[in-house]
Amino acid sequence: MPFIQSRYNLTEGDLERYLGEALSQGGDYADLYFEYTATSSVSLDESIVKSATEGVSVGCGIRVISGEKTGYAYTDDLAPEKIVHAARVAAHIASSPSDTKVAALNQQQPDRNLYPVVEPAGEVGLAAKVELLRRADRAARAQDPRIFQVQVSYRDLTKHVLVATCEGLITNDSQPMTRLDVSVIARDGDRLERGHDGGGGRVGL
Repeated sequence: MPFIQSRYNLTEGDLERYLGEALSQGGDYADLYFEYTATSSVSLDESIVKSATEGVSVGCGIRVISGEKTGYAYTDDLAPEKIVHAARVAAHIASSPSDTKVAALNQQQPDRNLYPVVEPAGEVGLAAKVELLRRADRAARAQDPRIFQVQVSYRDLTKHVLVATCEGLITNDSQPMTRLDVSVIARDGDRLERGHDGGGGRVGL
């Protein structure tokens, strides 16, 4: 089962119910957009872990279109009653005499792994991320004995998306992002020089 449906026990029947509420005041079209985003970041300064954070944001946006009117409501609480309330708010904003029916969610888009990663960062513990920073710290210091200060930072983000429409379409996507940055300061007599490099992409740890 796709990530968001599995984590929040969302059945296709639940999604059809929410879409039905969204069209309860009329409307030509309605869709649900669920998003779950997990982030983490770690920084190393002078070979010491200076900060480590983790966070999660989640929500559902509901859109109803009726002619030239668009109703939109959002909730960051995925409890069923909260989603129903948001659907009703969007329905009232775009209320019209139209009477569009919700099609059964039987048009499941085939899963396409657009960003295949061997080891998704969101599934890796903090210890492995800290060890990656320590490796970067050691590699930077090994480049030249004049390097006396190294700062390393790491950040990852994994976004899961679910979209369901009143036309019977349901689709999912997972979008990983990882980045590593290294800054150094070197001293040669009275002269100080700074250097920086980093990069990232839709890759794993």
